[in-house]
Amino acid sequence: MPLYMPPTCGAAIVLFDFARIDAEIAATRGRNSEALAAYKLAVLRASEDVENAISALVRREEQARTLAKGEQALGRARAASVAAYEGGAVSLIEVLDADIRLLATRDARALARMESARAAVASFKALGGGWNTSASVEGATDRSGEIASHAESRARPVARGSAG
Repeated sequence: MPLYMPPTCGAAIVLFDFARIDAEIAATRGRNSEALAAYKLAVLRASEDVENAISALVRREEQARTLAKGEQALGRARAASVAAYEGGAVSLIEVLDADIRLLATRDARALARMESARAAVASFKALGGGWNTSASVEGATDRSGEIASHAESRARPVARGSAG
């Protein structure tokens, strides 16, 4: 084993290593391109989720508004049928039929409001929000002291330097 290695030996090895370095650069560029493509796909899918959730929310709210108008109209129709029944113009069957239609519309409206609330939550989650109910309840009870002390510290005036 020689005590002194001539510098030409090391230089010769480095000179013949360019192919490996070029291959490593190409592989790194390939990994970067792959990561960029995966990122673009994730953004595209997230945008699709947001668009779907918001459009579902708009549809459900419109459905709930339509059913509310229908409920009001059926309420007036029921009142008219009750007045007609009391006047002897229609039978009890017509009043009960108006009740059935009114109750069915109220049920449909309640379901539409529920679906609207679900769509609102889906929109919130699609926009990046989200929560874990058990963790948030535990976190709220655990952090209540932290929040109170933080609020108190913000409420206290900060002493400024002495007036000169």
